Amino acid sequence: MLLKNIKILFLCDYTVREVPAGGAEITDAWVLKAARVSGYSVEVCRPIDLKSNKLDEADLVIFSNNYDYPKAARDKIMDTKPYIVYSHDSGRWMDIFKTHPEMCKNALGTIFLSPLHQKSLEKFLTGAKNVVCVPPHIPLEFHDRGQPRENKIMFVGNIHDGKGIPEVIQFSKENPGIHLDFYYQRGQNHFIAELKRMKNCHMVGYVPREVIYENYNRYKYFIHIPRHYESFGRAVGEAYLSGCQLIVNQKVGACSYNWDYQTFREMTANAHFLFWEQVEKIINS
Repeated sequence: MLLKNIKILFLCDYTVREVPAGGAEITDAWVLKAARVSGYSVEVCRPIDLKSNKLDEADLVIFSNNYDYPKAARDKIMDTKPYIVYSHDSGRWMDIFKTHPEMCKNALGTIFLSPLHQKSLEKFLTGAKNVVCVPPHIPLEFHDRGQPRENKIMFVGNIHDGKGIPEVIQFSKENPGIHLDFYYQRGQNHFIAELKRMKNCHMVGYVPREVIYENYNRYKYFIHIPRHYESFGRAVGEAYLSGCQLIVNQKVGACSYNWDYQTFREMTANAHFLFWEQVEKIINS
């Protein structure tokens, strides 16, 4: 079966229109762009837009970055349509798998973002078919320009507990001589207030994704020490490809691949097309 001959319903909670800085939303945007370039018929559907006719017309459903779909709606889809699970997140997908323990087993295939991501959810994969890992696409703009770097640390992401902000705050306290800049769109107010009070922390705020790669080249270090398993950590990959030295823990999916810089570059450069190659293999297996 050729992907060009079927209609695909791509389910997600948000797109880059609603959440311009979200890693899952950016990754989805590149996957959907690759689909358009390849001539595939893909309709994106958020929970508020799900209608019976859209589901009836679909030949294949892809559960992507979707947590807000009601259980009844998810049950109906799983009972009536062939589907693929495209898991972006460890924690929230774990909640879905707890209510739908058969989800991966009954799927045509399951796509994770990294080996660590797959391992963190492996207890839900008993009997699952066609389990693969595909990293997010990271454009070639993210590269080391060879320019002088400031002896500072960069953080990119939302300011909340899951991103390890308490650990980053502790790191800042233990290293008062090094400056940390925080690039973020959203965050918990009490963490933002505490960071603003710290002399070696500077809250930069939101920078559009179209220009963020320029900022990575200003910094010597990049920090990401999440509290929970991170499916990939898109910003970690962007920073690494841009030449930053990483300050990370063992919970970052991007670091669980057996890659050197060159293979990391090659895989992420073509990953949005690799996603659809894997989908085609799955539906023809």
